[in-house]
Amino acid sequence: MIRAESEIVELWAGPAAERRFTNRWNRVGARGDEEGILLLAERFHGGDVLAKYIAYLKARAEAYVASPVVWPEIEAVAAALIDRLTLTFEETRAVIRDMWTSTIRSA
Repeated sequence: MIRAESEIVELWAGPAAERRFTNRWNRVGARGDEEGILLLAERFHGGDVLAKYIAYLKARAEAYVASPVVWPEIEAVAAALIDRLTLTFEETRAVIRDMWTSTIRSA
């Protein structure tokens, strides 16, 4: 179940980041994520517990995205995606590493 919870939080993270940036929830953009979340969460819970479980994991994703460590990383990756449209895992790691290196040097 722990792995599924991590996957659900990861699925919520994209829509949560968009909401934090735009100050609105993009229902259309989040639809695929929400469908995946429901499929995973239904394996463990049903009824009222299911809704509360999903809400709890959504809150965890929102808190994670809002973290003062994570949010600058999200902004750096988003800026890189504007220029490149796609990033590999290694390119994403490099963007984050470069952002922190620059931040440390300017401190």
